[in-house]
Formats: sequence, C-alpha cells, structure tokens
Amino acid sequence: MPRGDKSKYTDKQERKADHIAEGYEKRGVSDKEAERRAWA
Repeated sequence: MPRGDKSKYTDKQERKADHIAEGYEKRGVSDKEAERRAWA
C-alpha cells in the first residue's frame, strides 16, 4: 500500500533512506523491495 508523497521528507531523511536501500541491495534484495524497506 503506497504511503504517499515523499516530497515532504528533508534532504537528510532522503539521503538516509537512499543509504539504507543501497545496503539492502548489496545484500541481494531487489531494488523495489529495498526502496520499500528503506522508507518503512
């Protein structure tokens, strides 16, 4: 279920979520799933 518009997040929050997603992707999680987990 979509959580809405991500434009309300700060730059710091976006960088942190990107970094978390990269970590998941390095462990073999799909791009879409890594992005979902990072923003959860």
